[in-house]
Amino acid sequence: MLVVDDDELVLKYAQRVLAAQLDVFVAASIDAARSSLEGNASIEVVITDYNMPGGTGDALLRWLKETRPSVRRVLMTASDPGVVQLLAPLCDAFVEKPLTLLSLRRVIR
Repeated sequence: MLVVDDDELVLKYAQRVLAAQLDVFVAASIDAARSSLEGNASIEVVITDYNMPGGTGDALLRWLKETRPSVRRVLMTASDPGVVQLLAPLCDAFVEKPLTLLSLRRVIR
């Protein structure tokens, strides 16, 4: 699993709560996420935030859909209905911020 967010606390939380169950990789930008994905074919799920330096989550979701269509694409959002509606065709699931252990477990099942 790859978690993409520019908030270091979100990345640390995801690593801490999921590390016992999964290999968790993190990236703080779209470019870092692409590099991680290009170098690791074992990543099956990507959870990405929407607003980040160097681009938005939809750019990453579109890229994933084109280059790695088998990867599950999950968008993290602070319950912005407009973003959810706009990006629904690019996502397999949504997870609301702030992240909780329950929401992360639900989305990876």
